[in-house]
This record gives sequence, C-alpha cells and structure tokens, in this order.
Amino acid sequence: MARTKHDPDSELLALGVREPALSVLGGIACTGAIARTATGIRYGSRSPFATVIPPWWCWAAVLSLAPLISYLPMASRRRCW
Repeated sequence: MARTKHDPDSELLALGVREPALSVLGGIACTGAIARTATGIRYGSRSPFATVIPPWWCWAAVLSLAPLISYLPMASRRRCW
C-alpha cells in the first residue's frame, strides 16, 4: 500500500510478542493493529509511530472522563441471590 519496502515479519513478530504479554498483564488481545496500520497508510501517515498515538489519546480520554462515565447507567445488572 505504501509502495515502499516492507518487512511483514517485523510486524508479525511484534504482534506475536504483544499478545502473550497482554494476557500476562491482564489486557485484552485484539487484531486491530493490522487494520490500524492499513488505515494509517491509507490516510497519509509517514511513520509507523503514527498508529501508536490514537490509542494513547483514547486511554487519556477514558482516564480523564472516568468521573463522568461513572454516571452512565449500567447496561445490565447481575443479581447475586
């Protein structure tokens, strides 16, 4: 897509290291990284680091808006009796 020399092994190696690390650290593994890379290339990003910035913005937004998010009603409640 970028019409440059690409080493797919490096991206797959990074994904392969990330998935087990997430399971140890309590994260949720997902396959959005490849789609995010393709979207970044399609919309003109010039560095692979450009696809790292949006998840950090989302993380910062969740942390800063957490007090307001706590007022939203829960979708379902589980009764324990």
